[in-house]
Amino acid sequence: MNLNLFKSLFFSNQQLSQIIFKNTSWMISANVIAKLFKFAMMIVVARELGPGLFGNFNYVIVLSAMCFILSDVGLNLLIIREFQEKKNHIPTLVATGFSIKLLLILINIIFACILYFFIDPLLKLPFIIFSSMNIIDGVKQYWITLNRAHLKQEYEGISFIIETTLTSIFSIFIVLNSINIIYLALSYFSGSLFACIYLYIKTKPIMHPISNTCMTQFTYLLKKMAPFTISIFLATAITGVDTLMIQWMLNAEAVGLYSSGLKISDAIVIIPTIFGSVLFPFLTQFQKQPQR
Repeated sequence: MNLNLFKSLFFSNQQLSQIIFKNTSWMISANVIAKLFKFAMMIVVARELGPGLFGNFNYVIVLSAMCFILSDVGLNLLIIREFQEKKNHIPTLVATGFSIKLLLILINIIFACILYFFIDPLLKLPFIIFSSMNIIDGVKQYWITLNRAHLKQEYEGISFIIETTLTSIFSIFIVLNSINIIYLALSYFSGSLFACIYLYIKTKPIMHPISNTCMTQFTYLLKKMAPFTISIFLATAITGVDTLMIQWMLNAEAVGLYSSGLKISDAIVIIPTIFGSVLFPFLTQFQKQPQR
Protein backbone atom coordinates (compact mmCIF):
# COMPACT_ATOMS: atom_id res chain seq x y z
CA MET A 1 0.00 0.00 0.00
CA ASN A 2 1.58 3.30 -1.08
CA LEU A 3 1.51 6.41 1.08
CA ASN A 4 -1.13 8.26 -0.97
CA LEU A 5 -3.53 5.34 -0.85
CA PHE A 6 -2.97 4.99 2.90
CA LYS A 7 -3.72 8.69 3.46
CA SER A 8 -6.84 8.55 1.28
CA LEU A 9 -8.15 5.53 3.16
CA PHE A 10 -7.32 6.49 6.73
CA PHE A 11 -6.88 10.29 6.88
CA SER A 12 -9.51 11.77 4.57
CA ASN A 13 -13.28 11.83 4.15
CA GLN A 14 -14.37 10.92 0.62
CA GLN A 15 -17.56 8.85 0.54
CA LEU A 16 -19.89 7.17 3.01
CA SER A 17 -18.46 3.65 2.89
CA GLN A 18 -14.86 4.89 3.05
CA ILE A 19 -15.61 7.16 6.03
CA ILE A 20 -17.29 4.33 7.94
CA PHE A 21 -14.39 2.02 7.11
CA LYS A 22 -11.83 4.65 8.16
CA ASN A 23 -13.47 5.56 11.45
CA THR A 24 -14.29 1.97 12.38
CA SER A 25 -10.75 0.83 11.55
CA TRP A 26 -9.19 3.57 13.67
CA MET A 27 -11.44 2.92 16.64
CA ILE A 28 -11.04 -0.86 16.54
CA SER A 29 -7.24 -0.54 16.17
CA ALA A 30 -7.07 1.97 19.01
CA ASN A 31 -9.15 -0.23 21.30
CA VAL A 32 -7.18 -3.39 20.49
CA ILE A 33 -3.88 -1.61 21.18
CA ALA A 34 -5.31 -0.02 24.31
CA LYS A 35 -6.68 -3.28 25.66
CA LEU A 36 -3.39 -5.08 25.07
CA PHE A 37 -1.45 -2.39 26.92
CA LYS A 38 -4.05 -2.17 29.70
CA PHE A 39 -4.16 -5.96 30.03
CA ALA A 40 -0.39 -6.15 30.47
CA MET A 41 -0.48 -3.19 32.85
CA MET A 42 -3.25 -4.66 35.01
CA ILE A 43 -1.40 -7.97 35.40
CA VAL A 44 1.74 -6.19 36.62
CA VAL A 45 -0.11 -3.64 38.75
CA ALA A 46 -2.41 -6.20 40.40
CA ARG A 47 0.51 -8.53 41.14
CA GLU A 48 2.76 -5.82 42.57
CA LEU A 49 0.11 -4.00 44.60
CA GLY A 50 -1.72 -7.06 45.90
CA PRO A 51 -5.51 -7.32 46.34
CA GLY A 52 -5.70 -4.71 49.12
CA LEU A 53 -3.88 -1.80 47.45
CA PHE A 54 -5.25 -2.76 44.04
CA GLY A 55 -8.75 -2.66 45.53
CA ASN A 56 -8.17 0.78 47.07
CA PHE A 57 -6.80 2.01 43.76
CA ASN A 58 -9.90 0.88 41.80
CA TYR A 59 -12.18 2.14 44.55
CA VAL A 60 -10.83 5.69 44.38
CA ILE A 61 -11.04 5.63 40.55
CA VAL A 62 -14.73 4.70 40.68
CA LEU A 63 -15.45 7.12 43.53
CA SER A 64 -13.94 10.02 41.62
CA ALA A 65 -15.73 9.01 38.41
CA MET A 66 -19.07 8.97 40.25
CA CYS A 67 -18.52 12.60 41.28
CA PHE A 68 -18.26 13.52 37.60
CA ILE A 69 -21.28 11.49 36.56
CA LEU A 70 -23.08 14.60 35.26
CA SER A 71 -20.25 15.90 33.07
CA ASP A 72 -22.06 14.74 29.93
CA VAL A 73 -25.80 13.98 30.47
CA GLY A 74 -26.38 13.69 26.73
CA LEU A 75 -24.58 16.86 25.67
CA ASN A 76 -22.10 15.09 23.40
CA LEU A 77 -24.78 13.17 21.47
CA LEU A 78 -26.92 16.30 21.26
CA ILE A 79 -24.08 18.40 19.85
CA ILE A 80 -23.43 15.80 17.12
CA ARG A 81 -27.12 15.74 16.19
CA GLU A 82 -27.50 19.53 16.20
CA PHE A 83 -24.27 19.88 14.21
CA GLN A 84 -25.77 17.83 11.38
CA GLU A 85 -29.04 19.79 11.40
CA LYS A 86 -27.79 23.37 11.83
CA LYS A 87 -24.97 23.82 9.36
CA ASN A 88 -25.35 27.63 9.40
CA HIS A 89 -25.06 28.04 13.17
CA ILE A 90 -21.93 26.00 13.88
CA PRO A 91 -19.87 28.75 15.64
CA THR A 92 -22.60 29.50 18.19
CA LEU A 93 -23.42 25.79 18.61
CA VAL A 94 -19.79 24.85 19.33
CA ALA A 95 -19.25 27.77 21.73
CA THR A 96 -22.57 27.27 23.52
CA GLY A 97 -21.98 23.55 23.88
CA PHE A 98 -18.55 24.22 25.40
CA SER A 99 -20.08 26.72 27.85
CA ILE A 100 -22.55 24.06 29.01
CA LYS A 101 -19.74 21.52 29.29
CA LEU A 102 -17.74 23.87 31.54
CA LEU A 103 -20.84 24.49 33.68
CA LEU A 104 -21.42 20.74 34.10
CA ILE A 105 -17.77 20.21 35.04
CA LEU A 106 -18.02 23.01 37.63
CA ILE A 107 -21.09 21.35 39.21
CA ASN A 108 -19.20 18.06 39.38
CA ILE A 109 -16.19 19.75 40.98
CA ILE A 110 -18.52 20.93 43.76
CA PHE A 111 -19.68 17.32 44.30
CA ALA A 112 -16.06 16.16 44.45
CA CYS A 113 -15.12 18.88 46.96
CA ILE A 114 -17.97 17.82 49.27
CA LEU A 115 -17.08 14.13 49.03
CA TYR A 116 -13.40 14.87 49.70
CA PHE A 117 -14.13 15.42 53.40
CA PHE A 118 -15.72 11.98 53.81
CA ILE A 119 -13.09 9.66 52.35
CA ASP A 120 -10.16 7.88 53.96
CA PRO A 121 -7.22 10.30 54.57
CA LEU A 122 -4.86 7.86 52.80
CA LEU A 123 -6.98 8.14 49.63
CA LYS A 124 -7.46 11.92 49.62
CA LEU A 125 -4.46 12.76 47.41
CA PRO A 126 -5.17 9.99 44.84
CA PHE A 127 -8.79 11.24 44.84
CA ILE A 128 -7.61 14.78 44.00
CA ILE A 129 -5.40 13.46 41.20
CA PHE A 130 -8.17 11.38 39.65
CA SER A 131 -10.64 14.24 40.01
CA SER A 132 -8.20 16.48 38.13
CA MET A 133 -7.94 13.78 35.47
CA ASN A 134 -11.73 13.68 35.20
CA ILE A 135 -11.82 17.44 34.66
CA ILE A 136 -9.35 17.04 31.79
CA ASP A 137 -11.34 14.09 30.44
CA GLY A 138 -14.53 16.16 30.47
CA VAL A 139 -12.96 18.83 28.26
CA LYS A 140 -11.25 16.18 26.14
CA GLN A 141 -14.57 14.39 25.55
CA TYR A 142 -16.08 17.58 24.14
CA TRP A 143 -13.23 17.90 21.66
CA ILE A 144 -13.75 14.24 20.72
CA THR A 145 -17.41 15.10 20.12
CA LEU A 146 -16.46 17.91 17.72
CA ASN A 147 -14.21 15.55 15.77
CA ARG A 148 -16.96 12.94 15.63
CA ALA A 149 -19.31 15.60 14.25
CA HIS A 150 -16.71 16.33 11.56
CA LEU A 151 -16.36 12.55 10.94
CA LYS A 152 -12.70 12.70 12.05
CA GLN A 153 -12.54 9.80 14.49
CA GLU A 154 -8.94 9.06 13.55
CA TYR A 155 -7.98 11.82 16.01
CA GLU A 156 -10.02 10.14 18.74
CA GLY A 157 -8.33 6.82 17.98
CA ILE A 158 -4.82 8.28 18.05
CA SER A 159 -5.52 10.16 21.29
CA PHE A 160 -6.80 6.94 22.86
CA ILE A 161 -3.63 5.12 21.80
CA ILE A 162 -1.49 7.92 23.26
CA GLU A 163 -3.36 7.90 26.56
CA THR A 164 -3.43 4.15 27.16
CA THR A 165 0.13 3.55 25.93
CA LEU A 166 1.66 6.24 28.12
CA THR A 167 -0.51 5.34 31.11
CA SER A 168 0.46 1.68 30.82
CA ILE A 169 4.20 2.35 30.39
CA PHE A 170 4.29 4.86 33.26
CA SER A 171 2.24 2.58 35.53
CA ILE A 172 4.37 -0.52 34.92
CA PHE A 173 7.56 1.47 35.48
CA ILE A 174 6.18 2.97 38.70
CA VAL A 175 4.89 -0.21 40.35
CA LEU A 176 8.12 -2.05 39.56
CA ASN A 177 10.06 0.64 41.41
CA SER A 178 7.67 1.92 44.08
CA ILE A 179 4.48 0.48 45.58
CA ASN A 180 2.64 3.78 45.82
CA ILE A 181 -0.88 4.44 44.48
CA ILE A 182 -0.22 8.20 44.45
CA TYR A 183 2.47 7.77 41.79
CA LEU A 184 0.21 5.30 40.00
CA ALA A 185 -2.58 7.89 39.96
CA LEU A 186 -0.14 10.41 38.49
CA SER A 187 0.63 7.98 35.65
CA TYR A 188 -3.08 7.94 34.74
CA PHE A 189 -3.21 11.73 34.95
CA SER A 190 -0.13 12.07 32.72
CA GLY A 191 -1.54 9.80 30.01
CA SER A 192 -4.81 11.73 29.97
CA LEU A 193 -2.99 15.07 29.87
CA PHE A 194 -0.83 14.14 26.85
CA ALA A 195 -3.88 12.85 24.99
CA CYS A 196 -5.70 16.10 25.79
CA ILE A 197 -2.81 18.17 24.42
CA TYR A 198 -2.83 16.15 21.19
CA LEU A 199 -6.60 16.58 20.81
CA TYR A 200 -6.36 20.31 21.48
CA ILE A 201 -3.82 20.71 18.69
CA LYS A 202 -6.00 18.75 16.25
CA THR A 203 -9.30 20.34 17.33
CA LYS A 204 -8.16 23.96 17.58
CA PRO A 205 -9.01 24.79 13.90
CA ILE A 206 -12.68 23.81 14.40
CA MET A 207 -13.12 25.40 17.85
CA HIS A 208 -14.86 28.74 18.32
CA PRO A 209 -14.40 31.35 21.09
CA ILE A 210 -16.65 30.96 24.10
CA SER A 211 -17.73 34.56 23.51
CA ASN A 212 -19.90 33.20 20.66
CA THR A 213 -22.17 31.59 23.25
CA CYS A 214 -25.85 32.21 22.49
CA MET A 215 -28.14 32.27 25.55
CA THR A 216 -31.16 31.27 23.47
CA GLN A 217 -29.29 28.23 22.20
CA PHE A 218 -27.93 27.64 25.72
CA THR A 219 -31.49 27.33 27.08
CA TYR A 220 -32.57 25.23 24.09
CA LEU A 221 -29.75 22.72 24.58
CA LEU A 222 -30.43 22.43 28.32
CA LYS A 223 -34.08 21.59 27.63
CA LYS A 224 -33.09 19.01 25.02
CA MET A 225 -30.60 17.44 27.45
CA ALA A 226 -33.21 16.89 30.18
CA PRO A 227 -34.49 13.47 28.94
CA PHE A 228 -30.91 12.16 28.81
CA THR A 229 -30.06 13.15 32.38
CA ILE A 230 -31.82 10.38 34.31
CA SER A 231 -30.95 7.60 31.84
CA ILE A 232 -27.24 8.46 31.68
CA PHE A 233 -27.09 8.99 35.45
CA LEU A 234 -28.58 5.54 36.06
CA ALA A 235 -26.43 3.85 33.40
CA THR A 236 -23.24 5.31 34.87
CA ALA A 237 -24.30 4.61 38.44
CA ILE A 238 -25.07 0.96 37.66
CA THR A 239 -21.59 0.41 36.23
CA GLY A 240 -19.89 1.81 39.34
CA VAL A 241 -22.14 1.08 42.29
CA ASP A 242 -21.00 -2.56 42.58
CA THR A 243 -17.41 -1.51 43.31
CA LEU A 244 -18.56 1.01 45.94
CA MET A 245 -20.85 -1.53 47.62
CA ILE A 246 -18.11 -4.16 47.83
CA GLN A 247 -15.72 -1.61 49.37
CA TRP A 248 -18.26 -0.43 51.92
CA MET A 249 -19.70 -3.86 52.80
CA LEU A 250 -16.56 -6.00 52.56
CA ASN A 251 -13.05 -4.58 52.09
CA ALA A 252 -10.45 -3.32 49.62
CA GLU A 253 -9.12 -6.83 48.98
CA ALA A 254 -12.55 -7.96 47.76
CA VAL A 255 -12.65 -4.95 45.42
CA GLY A 256 -9.25 -5.91 44.03
CA LEU A 257 -10.33 -9.47 43.26
CA TYR A 258 -13.62 -8.29 41.76
CA SER A 259 -11.98 -5.60 39.61
CA SER A 260 -9.51 -8.08 38.13
CA GLY A 261 -12.32 -10.06 36.48
CA LEU A 262 -14.31 -6.95 35.59
CA LYS A 263 -11.47 -5.52 33.49
CA ILE A 264 -11.51 -8.63 31.29
CA SER A 265 -15.31 -8.67 30.81
CA ASP A 266 -15.29 -5.00 29.73
CA ALA A 267 -13.65 -6.04 26.45
CA ILE A 268 -16.81 -7.84 25.28
CA VAL A 269 -18.72 -4.66 24.39
CA ILE A 270 -15.95 -2.98 22.37
CA ILE A 271 -17.17 -3.77 18.83
CA PRO A 272 -20.87 -2.76 19.13
CA THR A 273 -19.92 0.39 21.04
CA ILE A 274 -17.41 1.44 18.38
CA PHE A 275 -19.78 0.73 15.49
CA GLY A 276 -22.55 2.68 17.19
CA SER A 277 -20.35 5.75 17.68
CA VAL A 278 -19.22 5.62 14.03
CA LEU A 279 -22.76 5.34 12.65
CA PHE A 280 -24.45 7.90 14.90
CA PRO A 281 -23.41 11.05 12.94
CA PHE A 282 -24.74 9.49 9.73
CA LEU A 283 -28.00 8.41 11.36
CA THR A 284 -28.62 11.97 12.57
CA GLN A 285 -27.63 13.41 9.19
CA PHE A 286 -29.93 11.11 7.17
CA GLN A 287 -32.87 10.82 9.58
CA LYS A 288 -35.05 13.07 7.39
CA GLN A 289 -34.07 11.26 4.20
CA PRO A 290 -36.19 8.04 4.08
CA GLN A 291 -34.45 6.87 0.90
CA ARG A 292 -31.14 6.56 2.83
